[in-house]
Amino acid sequence: MARSIRHLARIVLALGMAATLFFVAGAPASARPNPSSATQNGTSSPNNSQNESDAAITGTTKLTDPDTASAWKDFLGAGEQDGTYSTEHAGRIWVDASVYSDAASAEAAGVAANSFKDPENDFLVSISAIAQTASVHQQDGGGHDVVFVVSLNSVLGSMTYAERPYADYVVSALNSAIGRLMAENGDSNANPTRVAVVGYSSEVTALMPLATYRPAHDGTYLSYDASSRTINVTASMVDGAGTTASAHLTGGSYLQRGIYLAGDMLSEAGMAGAQDRSPELIIMGVENPPMASTNIEHPPAYTGETTGFLGPLPGTRETGYGTDSMLATMLTMRSVQQRVDDAYAQGGDRLTVYTTGIDTTDAVAYLLDTADGQAERDLAATVGGRSVDLKENLAQAARAYAQAAGQGDSAVTLELYGSSGSGIVAEPVELPVIKGLLDEGDPVILSSVHRYYSSRSASAVNWAFASALDEVFDVRYTSPVDADDALAGSDRIEAHSAVGAGMEVASIAGVQYGDTLLTGSLAAQAIQISLQDPSDLTGATHEFDYLINSINERYHLGYDAYNLFYEAMADGQVSYDAASGAFSNRVSWYIDADHHMVAGDNGLPYRFATQREIDAIATGSADARTQERIDRARAAGATAVCETYLYIGNLPNFYTGGDVALYDFYIAVETDLDSHGQTVYLSIPADAVPALRTDITLHADGGATMSIDGADALNPLRLVFEVAPRPEVREAIERARSGEATRDEIEAALGAAGYEDATGNLAVTALSVEGSGDGAQAKTVVTGTAASDNSAYVLAQNQPLYTIAPGVQLPAGSPPHRATLCRSRARRGRAKRSTTRPLPIAPTFPAAMEPRRRKHSTRSTPIKLPKRSTPLGT
Repeated sequence: MARSIRHLARIVLALGMAATLFFVAGAPASARPNPSSATQNGTSSPNNSQNESDAAITGTTKLTDPDTASAWKDFLGAGEQDGTYSTEHAGRIWVDASVYSDAASAEAAGVAANSFKDPENDFLVSISAIAQTASVHQQDGGGHDVVFVVSLNSVLGSMTYAERPYADYVVSALNSAIGRLMAENGDSNANPTRVAVVGYSSEVTALMPLATYRPAHDGTYLSYDASSRTINVTASMVDGAGTTASAHLTGGSYLQRGIYLAGDMLSEAGMAGAQDRSPELIIMGVENPPMASTNIEHPPAYTGETTGFLGPLPGTRETGYGTDSMLATMLTMRSVQQRVDDAYAQGGDRLTVYTTGIDTTDAVAYLLDTADGQAERDLAATVGGRSVDLKENLAQAARAYAQAAGQGDSAVTLELYGSSGSGIVAEPVELPVIKGLLDEGDPVILSSVHRYYSSRSASAVNWAFASALDEVFDVRYTSPVDADDALAGSDRIEAHSAVGAGMEVASIAGVQYGDTLLTGSLAAQAIQISLQDPSDLTGATHEFDYLINSINERYHLGYDAYNLFYEAMADGQVSYDAASGAFSNRVSWYIDADHHMVAGDNGLPYRFATQREIDAIATGSADARTQERIDRARAAGATAVCETYLYIGNLPNFYTGGDVALYDFYIAVETDLDSHGQTVYLSIPADAVPALRTDITLHADGGATMSIDGADALNPLRLVFEVAPRPEVREAIERARSGEATRDEIEAALGAAGYEDATGNLAVTALSVEGSGDGAQAKTVVTGTAASDNSAYVLAQNQPLYTIAPGVQLPAGSPPHRATLCRSRARRGRAKRSTTRPLPIAPTFPAAMEPRRRKHSTRSTPIKLPKRSTPLGT
């Protein structure tokens, strides 16, 4: 599918935060502004002469502006007033930053209990985000024939995620997808949508023949028995031929035959009647490299006889995954494409192939990827002690195959790489030639895949299947998330918040999802377990591998990523104590002015910052050895030290289902080497932002319904961190509380961190303040890139900058004067800036500006409905 031209809008929002001040009181409470929230320590002075330098300072007060963390309910129109929901704000993200002076206020606003460690002295900051998305599914009355080809390899029974076997996630994903497919049929079977499931290991089983099905009483279509490692069919066939079957998880991975049997099902269905029907193939792979047969047109069942089979076969102890079985599998997929396209040629559509893979190796991911994706991937292996480009080997083999087809040869011998007892080896492989299988003009294009979804955890299979069905049904989204960018990891929401001059970050409490605060303890535990013996990484956890891959995706450290984590653990920045639950989940390094890693000595791609160095930079005081290390970092280009916080686990994806990986979250505190000031940075995948999801179905009979997903339990995603006074400010606070300090003494102790407010009180701010007087604001800046098809940002047509008034003639080449123009209506509907609640990231455009949508538009005005699934009318 050709991608539309992207119109990107970079949007930046500076939030006028709930400005939090730490006041050193020099006047009675009656002379101070009336705060919305105040925590007072000490006794207020009865002396109104706060401008006198010898006036006693007798107490402190913490002030916060009104909490705005719940204003998202008003913004999204959460149905509290009249029980209705609207799609008006679909595609927008609401963001907020609120500060709390006491634990009760924070918890009342929804911050998780026990997040605040020192409410007497510190402040708690919460940066929140929530969105709205709308999907529109236009039913056209056409039928779909959808075949799932899923792995039944034994790894699905032995591997677990969140204490559930992988197989359980696959079955759950199938149940969800099949239920959605069967729901398309409604009460009419005139042109029904049908489904089939084929499972493959070394054996291939048609679990569910292509048919319509009725779910079991519990709503399932399949179930997984973990004790016997068996997948059973629980559904009843309604309309179709054949019988359902159960299958055990076993060794091997004969994907090629699974695709072949799926092709048989679809070809038979198409020949029986293809009018207004679409064939779809959804393939799921795992990390295990597939085997294949040299009989690419009719791969036979595997019985244990190895003749004619390629790749690592069950029970042979062969290792390595070369190009022989990979090429054979892709040629079979192209053969199936040919057969199915021919079968549906009379009034139907061409076959569309979708793929996903759980924790796949590079080679398996290459096999499952699209042609464009394969072109972007590197595929190398070590053969006989030398590096070999497997991608080039596949290209050479494809050219030779196409040449043999052009010459009319019945078979061709190709120089490929295969498996053996000692790894990958070079080998000649003879394959039958099928005319027209490859494009003679560009034979190196081997993949038949339309879209590849990378499932980085077992729970993401549901997301992959749901995304494929979105494509099948041409579901159009108005969403802040661009699906293509989200897959590439480049669609992100970023925020930064500068800490006040007299304050420092005491702790990063964590990422709060719902009522749960995710603290990073699991990441600390995974690193400590994995690096107990740094010379032997065989015991490294799966989660640790994710962290390594995440760091390498950002910084390309290679094996040095392991060294970075080990240095952090040796320095105590990463630690976990099982007995007490105490942990630390930080890794620190020096960065330059562009936030890039500064190289270390002896060619090291990073320069590690020890805790002693971090403390010295924060205080401005260092011993000789520590100062020498800091100076060397400066000389290498360092301007700050970056403390990065690590997390593992997954959050639900509100846009397409599945999950979002926490190790893709970037949370850091940067400390400037010169000013010692700190800034908190947050960068998260855009699809991690929770969303009020409204799903609209426009039925073929003219009716329509809206459904709301989980609105009652919806909450923003939060980053929660604690800000504390620096030592010099804390000393000033203690002196003020003692009642023994004069104003001059406190002012001297505060230094540059203090300032005088409009009422004459001395103050320090929890977060950095811009402006002065009534216009002073503490700000958090949030940025993001608009989704290419998000109508909240992107216009479908040119918008006139001005319109000449009727009857006015302008001299050629002369610019218009204001008096010659029609009064503009282009500003109607634009969101007004408010100082009392956060603004949406997206601006509002007038209704006259037609939104740009995928493929075609079905509406240009918001839909407003009761939250239940209610007909819109016919």
